[in-house]
Amino acid sequence: MRILFISSALHKEYGGPPVAVVGAALSLARLGHQVVVFIFGQASMSVSANNEFYEKLKSERIEIIVAKSLKTRVYGGIGSIPDVVNLFNRIKSADIVSAHQVYNYQNIIASVFSIITKTPFTIMPHGTLTRYQRSKHFLRKLLLKPLFFGFVLNQARSIFVATQIEKDEIDPSLKPKTEVVGLGVSILEIDNSIEEYEGAKDYFNFLYMGRIAPKKRLDVALEAFSCLPVEVRIRSKLIICGSGDSDYLESMVDRVKKLSIADQVGFRGWVSSKEKSMILNNSDCFLLTSEDENFAIAAGEALAYGVPCIVSRQVALSSLVDKYNAGKVFSNLEPFEISEAMLYLFNSDMNEMRKRALRASEELKWEFVITNWETGFEKAIGV
Repeated sequence: MRILFISSALHKEYGGPPVAVVGAALSLARLGHQVVVFIFGQASMSVSANNEFYEKLKSERIEIIVAKSLKTRVYGGIGSIPDVVNLFNRIKSADIVSAHQVYNYQNIIASVFSIITKTPFTIMPHGTLTRYQRSKHFLRKLLLKPLFFGFVLNQARSIFVATQIEKDEIDPSLKPKTEVVGLGVSILEIDNSIEEYEGAKDYFNFLYMGRIAPKKRLDVALEAFSCLPVEVRIRSKLIICGSGDSDYLESMVDRVKKLSIADQVGFRGWVSSKEKSMILNNSDCFLLTSEDENFAIAAGEALAYGVPCIVSRQVALSSLVDKYNAGKVFSNLEPFEISEAMLYLFNSDMNEMRKRALRASEELKWEFVITNWETGFEKAIGV
């Protein structure tokens, strides 16, 4: 198949969508499909700063087109007139178009071109259509609903979602054409040859990794850590990797000081792939206290490194953690309940927990997941 991916910026701070686009494109190319990735709303300096994504695509000789943009925008862009003409020609020559996220400028143009060229068009909302996300910016989305729901989503031949939970929460009118295709995680530099937990570290390392934003409820994670018994807390560390709004981040640093846990909490900022691999390899438990996650790629990566997870019921991957008992799932965003889960992991047999996490991660390998995408595309084309 000739598959055209259309995406907003491949930016490390944009969470899961860029990771999903790159992972799916790479996996389909390895299966022998002809893949092109067309990027909108990313300035040249941002491309350089996020070169890791582009280098991965180039490693499989995937053609990358970056539309002209003076500024990097989370909602994508339109590009120059030559970019628009190029997009039309690319859609016309493709067997299937795979667009990502919903409320992006380029999706409007791509939908129009798909109608004109009669090219099947699929879209992956990446959680945009869950109940939680529909409640955010409600008035703005209400105004845009005729355009995106009435046109873009209506035009899509199929809607790809990562989990059954995401499908269950989608608008009833869209369910008939919604396919659960899943998402994979791409892992680098894992040493899974170590079968036994070394236990040589001085501290039990809890890890938070991802965007630092109010939705992620890092404040609750910090309070939960502070609720640990003193004899446990002084033998533990909470490592925080990620960045976000500077004012919000500063408020989290202040909270650490007020909770008197500054000696046990470390803010690392955004980390490179190599640093991330080293940190995951030395972590004992991944902690995610988000209000809502349609997938949670960071938690999936942690499982693939053999790191058990503590996640809420609002995180879609909680079903996988439950299935393999690869950590602990909590029901309420309440510090004491989360602290109890942390204490449970602290006292667990880490050799066994690591094995459970690795078993759970088998379901998240791209080579396993990508067959669902391939089948979904074939169905959309009518093969």
